[in-house]
Amino acid sequence: MTPKSSWESTALFYEDLVLNGQDVKDLLLLVKKIANSSLADRFYSFTSHYDLCISRGGSYAERRQLAMISVRLIEKEKFKIQFFKSYERTHDIKTIERNSSDVLSALNELLEQL
Repeated sequence: MTPKSSWESTALFYEDLVLNGQDVKDLLLLVKKIANSSLADRFYSFTSHYDLCISRGGSYAERRQLAMISVRLIEKEKFKIQFFKSYERTHDIKTIERNSSDVLSALNELLEQL
């Protein structure tokens, strides 16, 4: 799987949730924005339940060794973004909350640390 195709798969996952009545449309919109940007060529996406996760690793084994970002929709148009040193989430390095309008700029800052 390429980084770009991981974003397409993640978009399909959230589209299915939206079609089945889950209130995750804001996450779907964020995924689509990233999928259509140059970020999708450099970073892999995957999900952990409803959370959007971002890493440089494409396989599960690679992700377990690398830092990652988790994005959780905590209420309509409001996201909790967490940066973890490892997949086990034992070291939460940074947690920030952002509205839909500036979540992508906050993500860009953290992605540079991956």
